[in-house]
Amino acid sequence: MNFLVYDRRKGTDEQVDDLGSIIDGITEWLGYLKEMQKTGKVVCHWAFHNHHGSITVFDVASGDELKEILKKNPMDEKWINREIYQVESLEKEMDAIFRYMSGV
Repeated sequence: MNFLVYDRRKGTDEQVDDLGSIIDGITEWLGYLKEMQKTGKVVCHWAFHNHHGSITVFDVASGDELKEILKKNPMDEKWINREIYQVESLEKEMDAIFRYMSGV
């Protein structure tokens, strides 16, 4: 199953009281994502300019596995808003549209 995880930063630079720990957390998380990319658990990862968030696509067995992975993120709910969407491949989406249009 593929899931898109959209993380965006909460607050502004002025609201951050410990920038060092945030940068350490981001660095740790990116290292973890890079290792998971080698094993195929992370399909791709994009970050927004000026540290305003990121999008990561995970390939995992279930939503529970994804939750376990996301628990390892040192950036807690205090620092990020997170949205999770299950996604399909282009081929599956095109097939679903074809079946819908043909009344199958």
